[in-house]
Amino acid sequence: MQHRPSARELISAALEHFDAAGIALPAEPLRPQVWAKWVAAGHYADMEWLARTASIRCRPSAAAPEVGAWLMVALALRVEPPAPAVWEDPRRGRIARYAWGPDYHAQMRARLQPLAERIRRAAGLVATPRLFVDTSPVAEKELAAVAGLGFIGRNTLLIAEGDGSWLSLGGLALPWRPTGAEPLPEPTLAQRTARGCGTCRRCRAACPTGALVDDHTLDARRCIAWATVECRGEIPLHLRPLTCRWLAGCDLCQECCPWCRPSPRTAAPRVAFDPELHAPLLSAALSLSPEEFRHRYGASAIGRIGWRQWIRNALVAAASAPADGEIRAAVARHVDCSDPIIRPHAAWALRRLTAGDAAAEL
Repeated sequence: MQHRPSARELISAALEHFDAAGIALPAEPLRPQVWAKWVAAGHYADMEWLARTASIRCRPSAAAPEVGAWLMVALALRVEPPAPAVWEDPRRGRIARYAWGPDYHAQMRARLQPLAERIRRAAGLVATPRLFVDTSPVAEKELAAVAGLGFIGRNTLLIAEGDGSWLSLGGLALPWRPTGAEPLPEPTLAQRTARGCGTCRRCRAACPTGALVDDHTLDARRCIAWATVECRGEIPLHLRPLTCRWLAGCDLCQECCPWCRPSPRTAAPRVAFDPELHAPLLSAALSLSPEEFRHRYGASAIGRIGWRQWIRNALVAAASAPADGEIRAAVARHVDCSDPIIRPHAAWALRRLTAGDAAAEL
């Protein structure tokens, strides 16, 4: 009979590929009351899959009884800080840091697959352990917190000492309970989560749309990240003036977090800041063809929103920019677009820019 790796051996192997690792046992319910309240309030917006799988996510032992433990891993983003003069330029858009490098789904899977195969051989398994990266009904943040990788902050993100919430999460479902994998002692997950932020509420104050409606509660219907990435139709009118030039995603609730300040662990960036990719001029963003968009962003997480949403988001961002001739001309080129999503956003943005000009003249 082959030796099945212990918890210590599994974590040691995982740390060869990732920045943090831990074992979570699927015994403790993962905040079921929080999930139930969140769904009942409609905070999931149009992300029906989250509402449909909520009961599975909060009770992994019931949903996956064949799983003996979860090997949770985290990879720090560690990107180069953006140049302030570029990042704050009102003529430029912004892309959230999670999408600066290669698509994190592919990046995490590329590291998890050889780890899973190594574990399969060591444990004598017929099949490799199932891996997951943000695409399975697994409560990754909660399991990572149970595994000791960090705590869930008021901004609803997993926060780890040293890297803050600049993390990509994933894991492996193990078909046995490794020796040495004992449940973390009290405090419970809920108590650990509450303790981590203390009295700090900077994230709630920094959110321009009020998406953080309560401690550890996000109303996705108000979230800029939802509006620019998950929302496939028209961005709600009340959100458009508040998007703060974000072309995809939003980092405001992380940028203000004390846990996200640079530390010795984050001193060596893995991804450099590229102004033309990560904070492009809005006139240039609006001028990209579908082919140019795929060439620039197809290998990143931004590629999945597609050219149509990119142009839609850029139009909304441009409406809050200085109404110079270059930006106005870039917006005007989309007013006669046949696309039923792009055209109304272009008309709305052009009206905003024209009204701004009239106000300036007065």
